[in-house]
Amino acid sequence: MPAAPRSITLVNQRAVVQVTTSNVTWKEARDYGPHRERERAPLPHDERRSTYYLCQSATNYDPAAATWFRGYVEFSDTMTDSTIVAQGPLYTQPGTLGTSLPHDCPGVARRVVQHGDVVAALSDSKQRVLFSAPGVPGDGLWFSPAFVADVEDTSPLVALASLDGRLYAFSRTGIHVIDDSGFAKNDVDGYSLPQRLATDGGCIDARSVVVTPSGVLFLSPAGLSMLSRSGQVTLFGAAVEDTLAAYPTVQAATVDPKTSRALFQCVSAGGAGVTLVYDYLAGVWTTSARGDSAAAKSAAVIGGVYHYVTPAGQVHAEDVASYVDNASWVGQTWETGWIKLTGLQGYQRVWRLLIRFRRRSAFALRVSFAYDYSDTYSTPVDFTDPEIFTAAPAGPGALEIAPAVQRCQAIRVKVEELAGNGQGMELLGLRLVWAKEARTTFAKGNKR
Repeated sequence: MPAAPRSITLVNQRAVVQVTTSNVTWKEARDYGPHRERERAPLPHDERRSTYYLCQSATNYDPAAATWFRGYVEFSDTMTDSTIVAQGPLYTQPGTLGTSLPHDCPGVARRVVQHGDVVAALSDSKQRVLFSAPGVPGDGLWFSPAFVADVEDTSPLVALASLDGRLYAFSRTGIHVIDDSGFAKNDVDGYSLPQRLATDGGCIDARSVVVTPSGVLFLSPAGLSMLSRSGQVTLFGAAVEDTLAAYPTVQAATVDPKTSRALFQCVSAGGAGVTLVYDYLAGVWTTSARGDSAAAKSAAVIGGVYHYVTPAGQVHAEDVASYVDNASWVGQTWETGWIKLTGLQGYQRVWRLLIRFRRRSAFALRVSFAYDYSDTYSTPVDFTDPEIFTAAPAGPGALEIAPAVQRCQAIRVKVEELAGNGQGMELLGLRLVWAKEARTTFAKGNKR
Protein backbone atom coordinates (compact mmCIF):
# COMPACT_ATOMS: atom_id res chain seq x y z
CA MET A 1 0.00 0.00 0.00
CA PRO A 2 1.50 3.37 -0.95
CA ALA A 3 2.01 5.82 1.86
CA ALA A 4 -0.44 8.74 2.00
CA PRO A 5 0.95 11.62 -0.09
CA ARG A 6 1.46 14.96 1.60
CA SER A 7 1.63 16.80 -1.70
CA ILE A 8 1.63 16.09 -5.43
CA THR A 9 3.11 18.79 -7.63
CA LEU A 10 3.34 19.18 -11.40
CA VAL A 11 6.91 20.43 -11.72
CA ASN A 12 6.95 21.53 -15.37
CA GLN A 13 5.30 21.06 -18.72
CA ARG A 14 7.24 17.83 -19.31
CA ALA A 15 4.72 16.28 -16.91
CA VAL A 16 7.33 15.55 -14.26
CA VAL A 17 5.36 14.71 -11.13
CA GLN A 18 6.77 15.18 -7.64
CA VAL A 19 5.16 13.08 -4.88
CA THR A 20 6.08 13.90 -1.29
CA THR A 21 5.16 11.27 1.28
CA SER A 22 5.43 10.77 5.01
CA ASN A 23 7.46 7.93 6.52
CA VAL A 24 6.91 4.60 4.77
CA THR A 25 6.79 1.28 6.62
CA TRP A 26 7.21 -2.07 4.92
CA LYS A 27 4.50 -4.59 5.86
CA GLU A 28 5.08 -8.31 5.62
CA ALA A 29 2.51 -11.03 4.79
CA ARG A 30 -0.38 -10.83 7.21
CA ASP A 31 -3.99 -11.87 7.68
CA TYR A 32 -5.35 -8.83 9.53
CA GLY A 33 -5.82 -10.93 12.68
CA PRO A 34 -4.81 -9.87 16.19
CA HIS A 35 -1.07 -10.07 16.81
CA ARG A 36 -0.52 -11.18 13.21
CA GLU A 37 0.63 -7.94 11.60
CA ARG A 38 4.34 -7.16 11.78
CA GLU A 39 5.93 -3.91 10.73
CA ARG A 40 9.48 -2.84 10.26
CA ALA A 41 10.81 0.48 11.50
CA PRO A 42 10.53 3.52 9.21
CA LEU A 43 13.18 3.51 6.52
CA PRO A 44 15.61 6.36 5.88
CA HIS A 45 14.46 8.93 3.33
CA ASP A 46 16.82 7.64 0.67
CA GLU A 47 15.33 4.13 0.97
CA ARG A 48 11.64 5.03 0.96
CA ARG A 49 9.85 3.62 -2.04
CA SER A 50 6.11 4.10 -2.46
CA THR A 51 4.35 3.26 -5.72
CA TYR A 52 1.65 5.46 -7.29
CA TYR A 53 -0.29 4.90 -10.49
CA LEU A 54 -1.41 7.99 -12.37
CA CYS A 55 -4.02 6.21 -14.45
CA GLN A 56 -5.52 2.78 -14.94
CA SER A 57 -3.30 1.94 -17.90
CA ALA A 58 -0.04 3.29 -16.50
CA THR A 59 2.95 1.03 -15.97
CA ASN A 60 4.49 0.77 -12.53
CA TYR A 61 7.81 2.58 -12.52
CA ASP A 62 11.04 0.97 -11.39
CA PRO A 63 12.12 2.49 -8.04
CA ALA A 64 15.75 1.64 -8.76
CA ALA A 65 15.67 3.74 -11.94
CA ALA A 66 13.97 6.74 -10.33
CA THR A 67 15.73 9.76 -8.88
CA TRP A 68 15.36 9.77 -5.10
CA PHE A 69 15.46 12.95 -2.99
CA ARG A 70 14.89 13.59 0.68
CA GLY A 71 11.15 13.03 1.18
CA TYR A 72 10.10 12.68 -2.45
CA VAL A 73 10.89 11.00 -5.75
CA GLU A 74 10.62 12.31 -9.31
CA PHE A 75 9.63 10.23 -12.31
CA SER A 76 8.19 10.92 -15.76
CA ASP A 77 4.93 9.45 -17.01
CA THR A 78 4.04 8.72 -20.62
CA MET A 79 0.49 10.09 -20.58
CA THR A 80 -0.84 13.49 -21.58
CA ASP A 81 -2.38 15.69 -18.89
CA SER A 82 -5.86 15.40 -20.42
CA THR A 83 -5.66 11.58 -20.34
CA ILE A 84 -4.56 11.58 -16.71
CA VAL A 85 -7.37 13.91 -15.64
CA ALA A 86 -9.94 11.74 -17.42
CA GLN A 87 -8.94 8.68 -15.39
CA GLY A 88 -10.55 7.97 -11.99
CA PRO A 89 -8.35 7.93 -8.88
CA LEU A 90 -6.89 4.56 -8.00
CA TYR A 91 -6.11 5.62 -4.43
CA THR A 92 -7.91 8.23 -2.34
CA GLN A 93 -6.92 10.33 0.62
CA PRO A 94 -7.58 8.40 3.87
CA GLY A 95 -9.54 10.05 6.65
CA THR A 96 -12.19 11.70 4.46
CA LEU A 97 -15.76 10.80 5.46
CA GLY A 98 -17.53 8.56 2.93
CA THR A 99 -14.52 8.05 0.71
CA SER A 100 -13.18 4.69 -0.43
CA LEU A 101 -11.05 2.88 2.11
CA PRO A 102 -7.30 2.60 1.51
CA HIS A 103 -6.52 -0.14 -0.98
CA ASP A 104 -4.54 -2.96 0.54
CA CYS A 105 -3.13 -6.40 -0.20
CA PRO A 106 -4.61 -9.36 1.73
CA GLY A 107 -1.26 -10.94 2.52
CA VAL A 108 -1.61 -14.73 2.55
CA ALA A 109 -4.91 -15.77 0.92
CA ARG A 110 -5.98 -19.41 0.57
CA ARG A 111 -8.86 -21.15 -1.22
CA VAL A 112 -9.85 -18.14 -3.31
CA VAL A 113 -13.40 -18.20 -4.77
CA GLN A 114 -15.57 -15.82 -6.76
CA HIS A 115 -18.59 -14.71 -4.72
CA GLY A 116 -20.89 -12.46 -6.71
CA ASP A 117 -18.89 -9.36 -7.66
CA VAL A 118 -16.26 -9.85 -4.94
CA VAL A 119 -13.44 -12.30 -4.27
CA ALA A 120 -13.38 -14.24 -1.00
CA ALA A 121 -10.47 -16.17 0.51
CA LEU A 122 -9.31 -17.78 3.74
CA SER A 123 -6.69 -15.98 5.79
CA ASP A 124 -3.46 -17.54 6.96
CA SER A 125 -4.98 -18.19 10.40
CA LYS A 126 -7.78 -20.25 8.74
CA GLN A 127 -10.34 -18.75 11.11
CA ARG A 128 -11.12 -15.62 9.08
CA VAL A 129 -12.67 -14.95 5.68
CA LEU A 130 -11.24 -12.07 3.63
CA PHE A 131 -13.33 -10.14 1.11
CA SER A 132 -12.29 -7.85 -1.70
CA ALA A 133 -14.10 -4.64 -2.57
CA PRO A 134 -16.84 -4.99 -5.22
CA GLY A 135 -15.40 -5.14 -8.70
CA VAL A 136 -15.56 -1.89 -10.67
CA PRO A 137 -14.50 -1.56 -14.34
CA GLY A 138 -11.15 0.22 -14.53
CA ASP A 139 -10.33 -0.44 -10.86
CA GLY A 140 -7.90 -3.13 -9.75
CA LEU A 141 -8.75 -5.81 -7.22
CA TRP A 142 -8.15 -4.59 -3.67
CA PHE A 143 -8.84 -5.57 -0.07
CA SER A 144 -9.15 -3.78 3.26
CA PRO A 145 -8.60 -4.85 6.90
CA ALA A 146 -12.27 -3.91 7.46
CA PHE A 147 -13.57 -6.42 4.90
CA VAL A 148 -13.39 -9.58 7.02
CA ALA A 149 -15.67 -12.13 8.72
CA ASP A 150 -14.43 -14.15 11.70
CA VAL A 151 -15.68 -17.72 11.99
CA GLU A 152 -15.83 -19.39 15.39
CA ASP A 153 -15.09 -23.09 15.05
CA THR A 154 -13.12 -25.70 16.96
CA SER A 155 -11.16 -26.63 13.82
CA PRO A 156 -9.56 -24.50 11.08
CA LEU A 157 -11.50 -23.58 7.96
CA VAL A 158 -10.76 -25.81 4.99
CA ALA A 159 -12.67 -24.46 1.98
CA LEU A 160 -15.15 -21.90 0.66
CA ALA A 161 -18.03 -22.25 -1.79
CA SER A 162 -20.47 -19.71 -3.23
CA LEU A 163 -24.03 -20.78 -4.04
CA ASP A 164 -27.16 -18.69 -4.68
CA GLY A 165 -25.66 -15.53 -3.16
CA ARG A 166 -24.57 -17.32 0.00
CA LEU A 167 -20.98 -18.00 0.99
CA TYR A 168 -20.33 -21.30 2.77
CA ALA A 169 -17.20 -21.76 4.90
CA PHE A 170 -16.26 -25.40 5.58
CA SER A 171 -14.20 -26.71 8.47
CA ARG A 172 -13.55 -30.39 9.13
CA THR A 173 -16.29 -30.42 11.77
CA GLY A 174 -18.92 -28.00 10.48
CA ILE A 175 -20.32 -25.69 7.81
CA HIS A 176 -20.97 -21.96 8.28
CA VAL A 177 -23.09 -19.71 6.06
CA ILE A 178 -22.49 -15.98 5.47
CA ASP A 179 -25.40 -13.94 4.09
CA ASP A 180 -26.22 -10.36 3.00
CA SER A 181 -24.95 -8.15 0.20
CA GLY A 182 -21.39 -7.50 1.39
CA PHE A 183 -19.17 -4.49 2.00
CA ALA A 184 -19.27 -1.25 0.06
CA LYS A 185 -16.00 0.46 -0.85
CA ASN A 186 -16.42 2.89 2.06
CA ASP A 187 -17.18 0.12 4.64
CA VAL A 188 -20.94 0.72 4.56
CA ASP A 189 -23.17 -2.34 5.17
CA GLY A 190 -21.37 -5.69 5.31
CA TYR A 191 -22.07 -9.39 5.75
CA SER A 192 -24.06 -11.08 8.49
CA LEU A 193 -22.28 -12.96 11.24
CA PRO A 194 -21.39 -16.50 10.13
CA GLN A 195 -24.05 -18.99 11.19
CA ARG A 196 -23.27 -22.66 11.74
CA LEU A 197 -25.51 -25.17 9.97
CA ALA A 198 -26.92 -28.15 11.86
CA THR A 199 -24.70 -30.84 10.33
CA ASP A 200 -22.75 -33.82 11.65
CA GLY A 201 -19.50 -32.78 9.99
CA GLY A 202 -17.79 -30.62 7.42
CA CYS A 203 -15.27 -31.01 4.60
CA ILE A 204 -12.02 -32.92 5.02
CA ASP A 205 -10.37 -31.92 1.73
CA ALA A 206 -10.76 -28.61 -0.11
CA ARG A 207 -9.85 -30.29 -3.41
CA SER A 208 -13.14 -32.21 -3.31
CA VAL A 209 -15.38 -29.10 -3.25
CA VAL A 210 -17.31 -28.40 -6.43
CA VAL A 211 -20.50 -26.39 -7.10
CA THR A 212 -23.29 -27.86 -9.25
CA PRO A 213 -26.90 -26.80 -9.95
CA SER A 214 -27.97 -29.39 -7.37
CA GLY A 215 -25.74 -27.98 -4.63
CA VAL A 216 -22.19 -28.07 -3.29
CA LEU A 217 -20.49 -31.47 -3.48
CA PHE A 218 -17.66 -32.26 -1.06
CA LEU A 219 -15.87 -35.05 0.78
CA SER A 220 -17.01 -35.30 4.40
CA PRO A 221 -15.86 -37.75 7.11
CA ALA A 222 -18.85 -39.93 6.13
CA GLY A 223 -18.09 -39.90 2.39
CA LEU A 224 -19.11 -37.85 -0.64
CA SER A 225 -21.82 -35.45 0.54
CA MET A 226 -24.05 -32.75 -0.94
CA LEU A 227 -25.02 -29.40 0.57
CA SER A 228 -28.32 -28.67 -1.20
CA ARG A 229 -29.54 -25.25 -2.24
CA SER A 230 -31.88 -25.32 0.77
CA GLY A 231 -28.95 -25.84 3.16
CA GLN A 232 -29.51 -29.56 3.85
CA VAL A 233 -26.57 -32.01 3.87
CA THR A 234 -27.08 -35.50 2.48
CA LEU A 235 -24.74 -38.41 1.72
CA PHE A 236 -25.04 -38.93 -2.04
CA GLY A 237 -22.00 -41.12 -2.73
CA ALA A 238 -23.19 -44.42 -1.21
CA ALA A 239 -23.17 -46.09 -4.63
CA VAL A 240 -19.39 -45.61 -4.96
CA GLU A 241 -18.36 -45.95 -1.31
CA ASP A 242 -16.41 -49.18 -1.99
CA THR A 243 -14.45 -47.54 -4.81
CA LEU A 244 -13.84 -44.47 -2.65
CA ALA A 245 -12.53 -46.70 0.14
CA ALA A 246 -9.97 -48.15 -2.30
CA TYR A 247 -9.11 -44.68 -3.67
CA PRO A 248 -9.67 -42.49 -0.58
CA THR A 249 -7.86 -39.28 -1.58
CA VAL A 250 -9.63 -36.78 -3.85
CA GLN A 251 -6.93 -34.81 -5.67
CA ALA A 252 -9.18 -32.76 -7.94
CA ALA A 253 -12.86 -32.12 -8.59
CA THR A 254 -14.50 -30.17 -11.38
CA VAL A 255 -17.81 -29.76 -13.20
CA ASP A 256 -18.43 -30.26 -16.90
CA PRO A 257 -21.68 -28.32 -17.46
CA LYS A 258 -21.94 -29.43 -21.09
CA THR A 259 -22.44 -33.05 -20.04
CA SER A 260 -23.92 -32.37 -16.55
CA ARG A 261 -21.10 -34.27 -14.87
CA ALA A 262 -19.11 -33.77 -11.68
CA LEU A 263 -15.75 -35.54 -11.93
CA PHE A 264 -13.67 -36.52 -8.89
CA GLN A 265 -10.05 -37.57 -9.46
CA CYS A 266 -9.23 -40.11 -6.74
CA VAL A 267 -5.98 -41.88 -5.86
CA SER A 268 -5.15 -45.01 -3.89
CA ALA A 269 -2.42 -45.44 -1.29
CA GLY A 270 -0.28 -47.05 -4.00
CA GLY A 271 -0.67 -44.13 -6.42
CA ALA A 272 -3.20 -45.64 -8.84
CA GLY A 273 -5.95 -43.34 -10.03
CA VAL A 274 -9.62 -43.54 -10.91
CA THR A 275 -12.27 -40.98 -11.85
CA LEU A 276 -15.64 -41.02 -10.11
CA VAL A 277 -18.23 -39.43 -12.40
CA TYR A 278 -21.59 -38.20 -11.08
CA ASP A 279 -24.37 -37.24 -13.48
CA TYR A 280 -26.18 -34.68 -11.35
CA LEU A 281 -29.22 -34.53 -13.65
CA ALA A 282 -29.85 -38.28 -13.68
CA GLY A 283 -28.42 -38.89 -10.19
CA VAL A 284 -26.25 -41.74 -11.55
CA TRP A 285 -22.64 -42.69 -10.76
CA THR A 286 -20.08 -44.18 -13.14
CA THR A 287 -16.41 -45.02 -12.64
CA SER A 288 -13.82 -44.17 -15.28
CA ALA A 289 -10.50 -46.03 -15.34
CA ARG A 290 -8.08 -44.37 -17.75
CA GLY A 291 -5.71 -46.29 -19.94
CA ASP A 292 -2.61 -44.97 -18.17
CA SER A 293 -4.12 -45.67 -14.69
CA ALA A 294 -2.19 -42.65 -13.35
CA ALA A 295 -3.67 -40.50 -10.62
CA ALA A 296 -4.53 -37.04 -11.94
CA LYS A 297 -2.96 -34.21 -9.94
CA SER A 298 -5.36 -31.53 -11.18
CA ALA A 299 -8.30 -31.14 -13.54
CA ALA A 300 -10.31 -28.36 -15.19
CA VAL A 301 -12.83 -27.73 -17.95
CA ILE A 302 -11.29 -25.27 -20.42
CA GLY A 303 -13.25 -24.09 -23.42
CA GLY A 304 -15.84 -26.80 -22.81
CA VAL A 305 -13.19 -29.56 -22.88
CA TYR A 306 -12.21 -31.61 -19.84
CA HIS A 307 -8.45 -31.62 -19.07
CA TYR A 308 -6.40 -33.34 -16.40
CA VAL A 309 -2.72 -33.27 -15.40
CA THR A 310 -0.74 -36.44 -14.70
CA PRO A 311 1.94 -36.75 -11.98
CA ALA A 312 4.53 -36.49 -14.78
CA GLY A 313 3.20 -33.05 -15.72
CA GLN A 314 1.45 -34.12 -18.91
CA VAL A 315 -1.85 -32.45 -19.77
CA HIS A 316 -4.50 -34.70 -21.33
CA ALA A 317 -7.62 -33.34 -23.06
CA GLU A 318 -10.83 -35.31 -23.52
CA ASP A 319 -11.70 -36.08 -27.15
CA VAL A 320 -15.28 -37.21 -27.67
CA ALA A 321 -14.40 -38.48 -31.16
CA SER A 322 -11.76 -40.92 -29.83
CA TYR A 323 -12.29 -44.07 -27.80
CA VAL A 324 -8.74 -44.67 -26.57
CA ASP A 325 -7.04 -43.26 -23.47
CA ASN A 326 -3.39 -42.47 -24.09
CA ALA A 327 -3.38 -45.06 -26.95
CA SER A 328 -5.06 -47.71 -24.72
CA TRP A 329 -8.61 -48.91 -25.34
CA VAL A 330 -10.72 -49.07 -22.18
CA GLY A 331 -13.92 -51.09 -22.30
CA GLN A 332 -17.17 -50.30 -20.53
CA THR A 333 -18.63 -52.25 -17.63
CA TRP A 334 -22.25 -52.19 -16.45
CA GLU A 335 -23.20 -53.65 -13.09
CA THR A 336 -26.68 -53.84 -11.56
CA GLY A 337 -27.62 -53.77 -7.91
CA TRP A 338 -29.20 -56.77 -6.21
CA ILE A 339 -32.46 -57.66 -7.95
CA LYS A 340 -34.94 -59.01 -5.33
CA LEU A 341 -38.20 -59.52 -7.17
CA THR A 342 -39.96 -61.33 -4.29
CA GLY A 343 -38.60 -59.41 -1.32
CA LEU A 344 -35.49 -59.78 0.78
CA GLN A 345 -35.53 -63.57 1.18
CA GLY A 346 -38.30 -64.68 -1.11
CA TYR A 347 -37.39 -67.16 -3.85
CA GLN A 348 -37.52 -66.30 -7.55
CA ARG A 349 -36.78 -68.26 -10.69
CA VAL A 350 -34.89 -66.37 -13.41
CA TRP A 351 -35.13 -68.16 -16.71
CA ARG A 352 -33.45 -65.75 -19.10
CA LEU A 353 -31.62 -62.44 -19.32
CA LEU A 354 -32.07 -60.41 -22.51
CA ILE A 355 -29.55 -57.70 -23.38
CA ARG A 356 -30.77 -55.08 -25.82
CA PHE A 357 -27.89 -53.19 -27.49
CA ARG A 358 -26.57 -51.48 -30.59
CA ARG A 359 -23.22 -52.50 -32.11
CA ARG A 360 -21.23 -49.33 -32.90
CA SER A 361 -17.92 -51.09 -33.67
CA ALA A 362 -16.24 -54.45 -33.14
CA PHE A 363 -16.08 -55.73 -29.54
CA ALA A 364 -16.25 -58.90 -27.43
CA LEU A 365 -18.58 -59.29 -24.46
CA ARG A 366 -18.75 -61.15 -21.14
CA VAL A 367 -21.87 -61.55 -18.99
CA SER A 368 -21.49 -62.75 -15.38
CA PHE A 369 -23.94 -63.44 -12.55
CA ALA A 370 -23.79 -63.32 -8.75
CA TYR A 371 -26.39 -65.00 -6.57
CA ASP A 372 -27.88 -64.67 -3.08
CA TYR A 373 -25.82 -61.66 -1.93
CA SER A 374 -22.45 -63.21 -2.72
CA ASP A 375 -19.61 -60.80 -3.57
CA THR A 376 -18.26 -63.23 -6.18
CA TYR A 377 -19.42 -63.30 -9.80
CA SER A 378 -19.57 -66.75 -11.39
CA THR A 379 -20.70 -68.65 -14.49
CA PRO A 380 -19.50 -66.11 -17.09
CA VAL A 381 -20.83 -66.32 -20.63
CA ASP A 382 -18.62 -64.91 -23.42
CA PHE A 383 -19.59 -63.66 -26.88
CA THR A 384 -17.17 -63.03 -29.74
CA ASP A 385 -17.59 -60.16 -32.16
CA PRO A 386 -18.83 -62.43 -35.01
CA GLU A 387 -21.54 -63.77 -32.69
CA ILE A 388 -22.47 -60.22 -31.72
CA PHE A 389 -22.51 -59.12 -35.36
CA THR A 390 -24.89 -61.97 -36.17
CA ALA A 391 -27.24 -60.76 -33.41
CA ALA A 392 -27.07 -57.13 -34.51
CA PRO A 393 -25.75 -56.77 -38.09
CA ALA A 394 -27.38 -53.35 -38.46
CA GLY A 395 -29.33 -51.39 -35.90
CA PRO A 396 -30.43 -52.68 -32.48
CA GLY A 397 -29.98 -56.32 -31.56
CA ALA A 398 -30.40 -58.66 -28.58
CA LEU A 399 -28.49 -61.40 -26.79
CA GLU A 400 -30.20 -64.02 -24.62
CA ILE A 401 -28.50 -65.81 -21.71
CA ALA A 402 -29.84 -68.45 -19.33
CA PRO A 403 -28.28 -68.11 -15.84
CA ALA A 404 -26.60 -71.23 -14.52
CA VAL A 405 -28.51 -70.84 -11.24
CA GLN A 406 -32.13 -70.04 -11.92
CA ARG A 407 -33.70 -70.46 -8.47
CA CYS A 408 -32.34 -67.83 -6.09
CA GLN A 409 -33.28 -65.14 -3.58
CA ALA A 410 -31.39 -62.36 -5.37
CA ILE A 411 -29.41 -61.97 -8.56
CA ARG A 412 -26.88 -59.45 -9.82
CA VAL A 413 -25.64 -58.96 -13.41
CA LYS A 414 -22.33 -57.63 -14.77
CA VAL A 415 -21.83 -56.89 -18.48
CA GLU A 416 -18.23 -56.23 -19.66
CA GLU A 417 -16.63 -55.26 -22.95
CA LEU A 418 -13.52 -57.43 -23.28
CA ALA A 419 -11.86 -56.11 -26.42
CA GLY A 420 -12.46 -53.51 -29.08
CA ASN A 421 -11.02 -50.55 -30.92
CA GLY A 422 -13.83 -48.01 -31.09
CA GLN A 423 -17.10 -47.05 -29.47
CA GLY A 424 -18.03 -50.70 -29.11
CA MET A 425 -21.39 -51.38 -27.52
CA GLU A 426 -24.24 -48.99 -26.82
CA LEU A 427 -26.30 -50.63 -24.09
CA LEU A 428 -30.02 -49.99 -24.50
CA GLY A 429 -31.39 -52.04 -21.60
CA LEU A 430 -31.64 -55.32 -19.69
CA ARG A 431 -34.71 -57.54 -19.26
CA LEU A 432 -35.28 -60.52 -16.98
CA VAL A 433 -37.78 -63.30 -17.65
CA TRP A 434 -38.71 -64.64 -14.22
CA ALA A 435 -41.41 -66.14 -11.99
CA LYS A 436 -42.18 -66.01 -8.29
CA GLU A 437 -41.53 -69.05 -6.12
CA ALA A 438 -44.01 -69.72 -3.32
CA ARG A 439 -41.39 -70.56 -0.70
CA THR A 440 -39.86 -67.93 1.58
CA THR A 441 -36.96 -68.65 3.94
CA PHE A 442 -35.46 -66.89 6.95
CA ALA A 443 -31.82 -66.54 7.86
CA LYS A 444 -30.58 -69.00 10.48
CA GLY A 445 -30.73 -67.72 14.01
CA ASN A 446 -33.64 -65.38 13.32
CA LYS A 447 -36.48 -67.89 13.84
CA ARG A 448 -38.75 -67.42 16.86
